[in-house]
Parts: sequence; structure tokens; C-alpha cells
Amino acid sequence: MSPPDMDTVMVTLAEAAELAQVSVRTIRRWIQHGFLAVTEDDQGKMVSPADLPLARERAGHGHRRGHDQPGHGRGHGHDRADRDTDTAMTASQVQAVAFRDAFIQPLVDQLARQEEKLTAQAERIGRLRAELEQLRAAAADAARGPQGAQDAPAPAAMGQDDPRGFWDRLRALFSGQ
Repeated sequence: MSPPDMDTVMVTLAEAAELAQVSVRTIRRWIQHGFLAVTEDDQGKMVSPADLPLARERAGHGHRRGHDQPGHGRGHGHDRADRDTDTAMTASQVQAVAFRDAFIQPLVDQLARQEEKLTAQAERIGRLRAELEQLRAAAADAARGPQGAQDAPAPAAMGQDDPRGFWDRLRALFSGQ
């Protein structure tokens, strides 16, 4: 890329990164920390190439020392990396909470409502089974008549082999015959 006229031209973040020989992420960090002014237009975020050398100095990247040189990591731009990571983690935590509140919590609430419905239905089934057993016992007592239980079938067996016989006996019980 040929060097643009530094006084009037604005460049994209990618072009600024190429001019400064740094990554786009570094340009974004410089903007985030206030080392580099940014404007926004229809092409997106734009910076002035004239501001790049000053931004580099403000960020501490002009020291030209390698990793084995004294002073590396001690206030020369590398201590800010921890803050960038903390900021990114905080942003991801905010996104996770928003996702939880928007999508997961309604599903959890719906599951809780379904559990309440199932519990109520299970209780109703239990009551109906108990009522059925009472009706079977009453039908068995009525079928035995005044003679007693000596020649009557057991309540559990009533109606299982002959469902019509059970219903006939139950109908007779309630009709008073």
C-alpha cells in the first residue's frame, strides 16, 4: 500500500494496521485506551494515519526491545494486556448473563410449570385409583349380598376375566336391584 497523504486522508482500521505494521486488534486496543482517535462513517471506523506514530508511542510500543531485553513486561504496554483480558472476560460474562436471561431462564420456568402439572396429574391418578378400588370393593360387597363373602369372588379378580359381568354387577348395585 502506498503511503497516503497524511493530512487529509482517513483510513480503515485494517489499512491503519498495515501502515503501522501492527494487527487490527492492536489498533482497536489503541482506540479503546484512548491512544488513537477514531471517527465513523459509511465505510465504518476510520482513523487518521497522522495519528499512528503518536498512538504507538502512547501505547508503549515504540521501545523496540525484544522479549529478552530488560524492562520487558514492566509498564511497557504488556501490563495493559491483563486489563484487555479482564475487559473481554467481563464482556463475555455480560453476554452469558444476557443469554441466560433471554433464552435459558424462560425454558427453566416452563419446565417448572410442566413439573407442577405432572405432579398434580400424578396426585389425581392416585386419587382415581383409590376411588376405583373403593368402587370395586363396594361392588364386591353388593354382589355377595346378605350371605357374606364366603362364595363371592375377591375384589381384585372382579371384572378382570369378564368385564361385562363387572359392569352388570356395578349397575345393579347402584340401581338398587
